[in-house]
Amino acid sequence: MEGTFWALVPALITIIIALITKQVYISLFIGIFTGAMLFAHGNPLTAFENLFEVMAKTLSGDGGSHGAILIFILMLGVLVALIDKAGGTKAMGNWFASNVKSRKGMLAVTAGFGALMFMDDYFNRLATGTVMRPITDKYRISRVKLAYIIGSLSVAVCVLVPISSWASAIESNIASGLTEEALNGDNIYSLYLKSAACNFYPILTIVFIFATIALGMDFFGMDYKVATTIMQIFGYLISKFFAIKIVSELKRENRLKFMIFSVALAELALVFFGLLPQPF
Repeated sequence: MEGTFWALVPALITIIIALITKQVYISLFIGIFTGAMLFAHGNPLTAFENLFEVMAKTLSGDGGSHGAILIFILMLGVLVALIDKAGGTKAMGNWFASNVKSRKGMLAVTAGFGALMFMDDYFNRLATGTVMRPITDKYRISRVKLAYIIGSLSVAVCVLVPISSWASAIESNIASGLTEEALNGDNIYSLYLKSAACNFYPILTIVFIFATIALGMDFFGMDYKVATTIMQIFGYLISKFFAIKIVSELKRENRLKFMIFSVALAELALVFFGLLPQPF
């Protein structure tokens, strides 16, 4: 089934069920089990066996750090749930609602609150989403727009702040990829701080989020960035299928030509969209 339409079926089923039921965990499990069933050629016992075997290898991989990350995320969820049950979420939401009176102001507060939750991107999404969702609903702010602001900002902030979980991961990657000679006397932490100023993607993401809020950019009743992100996801999904199918069927001597042509076409499209007038 590799390189065929069936490779996309688990992802499509997951997305469709998530959109219909609004239940992410159930949708993910059904999508994963569908993939396991396809891999096992329809045998449910073999599918369950393969599923738990892959899960065990994943959790024990990299010295058990994957399992530790899972436990860490679960503990963050427990912390957010405790804050919610204790009334902290409602109290903070009431304070925001009493001091912010406009839709644009509430979006700015959402982005600002998300920027303060820089310790971890998962904790950022859980805390900011739990606090701001009831208030933004009152201002008729779409859940999709709220998810874009929280999701994009959480990663961008965590990458740039030197005391976040992402900073630790980046520093470990730098340490494993550079020799002492390449460090040229710098320690890993100072090198990370110097490289943060050149990390243009998260910087521009933060700028774009606040610019989108300030300018009130909407697209068919939807935030412009949200619309482009949705189109990008579906385009990426479709391109994966065609890329796997076409490249796998090409002869070896033609693959390099096809890849060069694809890169050139993508760059031309990037230039074309850059020349289009706003908001496109």
